[in-house]
Amino acid sequence: MGNEFEGLMFPVKATVTKGCGAGCRVSHEVGQVWYMRSTPPGICSFAFNAMFPAYWTLRFGGSDPTEENPDVMHVTCGQASCAAQFRVERISEVEAKELQAQANLITIESLEKSYPEGLSRRTV
Repeated sequence: MGNEFEGLMFPVKATVTKGCGAGCRVSHEVGQVWYMRSTPPGICSFAFNAMFPAYWTLRFGGSDPTEENPDVMHVTCGQASCAAQFRVERISEVEAKELQAQANLITIESLEKSYPEGLSRRTV
């Protein structure tokens, strides 16, 4: 049995358009890109929470009437010490596959290097 929502869900990516403020513990840099199938590895949870409404809207074919391009939405991280900005957009299946291949190369070791304070290992 196939996915009953096939053809209704669209691939989405997010790109950093303005980097994080000095107080942010995850310094996302301009040009950083994520394929948004779920919570991407290495993304700040505050940034993802800010992007989620735009991601969900675009994923299911919606748009923001205030945006010029119906395939794009812009969001800002709400964390006071951050204020990073992101472009969230629908993309082609080809680009989605390329971004997924890049995401598959991310390891715990590579994530640890990008967090100076280290990753939380709390399990209980």
